[in-house]
Amino acid sequence: MFFRLVFMLFAGGILLVFWAEISLLVRAWLKRGKGGWQSLVNRYAVLVHVVFLVTAGCLVWGYWVEPYWLDVSEVRVKAGELADSSLRVVHFSDLHCDPVERCEEELVAAVNAADADIVVFTGDMLNPAAGDVGHAEAEELFRRTMGAIEAKAGKFAVSGNWEWRNDAEGLLEGTGFVLLDGERQMIEKDGAEVCVTGLGYGDRPGSVEVAEGAYNILLYHTPDLVESVEGFDLYLCGHTHGGQVALPWYGALITFSEFGKKYEAGRYEVGGMDVYVSRGIGMEGGGAPRVRFCARPEVTVFEIGGGV
Repeated sequence: MFFRLVFMLFAGGILLVFWAEISLLVRAWLKRGKGGWQSLVNRYAVLVHVVFLVTAGCLVWGYWVEPYWLDVSEVRVKAGELADSSLRVVHFSDLHCDPVERCEEELVAAVNAADADIVVFTGDMLNPAAGDVGHAEAEELFRRTMGAIEAKAGKFAVSGNWEWRNDAEGLLEGTGFVLLDGERQMIEKDGAEVCVTGLGYGDRPGSVEVAEGAYNILLYHTPDLVESVEGFDLYLCGHTHGGQVALPWYGALITFSEFGKKYEAGRYEVGGMDVYVSRGIGMEGGGAPRVRFCARPEVTVFEIGGGV
């Protein structure tokens, strides 16, 4: 509730700035024959102009620049189970494909350039539901993007909270990605075993077990299970979008996570388990504004092993 209030105050502040600038211009126009234009250059008016221009510039940045500017993060993880080997995992989340392409092409190029053993996707596939305007175009973009991604040992996914609107397994069909909702997949790398376990959105941790002696990776859409799962070495998730709109020094305005800002984005350690919360690729659907600010779309490359 607190973070919703923060977001509403933030949005209200933007509207107030635009209202103040428009009011100044309207009053100056109405009094143009009586020296009204002079009112645009007094101290108060100049301050309003400056704040308006900065605000408008941030909106332009958030709408036309940042959503298309992909950030490739690199993370090194120490793993005793892979003492004589190394595993390269690429993680991305929250594609939220719309009919309009944004940085999907750059995503494919970045993932394939990483030469990954495993590529994992943690849910929220596209915004329009079946039957909605633009659904066919968004689905085609999603399938094309996922199908173009390459991995040496496997591509895995779990469903997100937006998949209630669409058939997750059907959307992944033919892309090479395996849906791991409530299932796990064993992979061998240089004699070491890696277990990739997935939970669909809303599943509880009791429905899966870790593989003894293996390096265990858990895929879940949100960070909401980080304090209730045990035995996993690496927990990969998304959902928060890093706030999608964040402020310098404060971070995410809203995360839609049970933990609020506690696990809003990036790397954490929880009970000896490495956790990474991706900022995701796309933007919230429905009536939410398609903007990103101080929360660039992200793909993360993990180098995991005993010698990293």
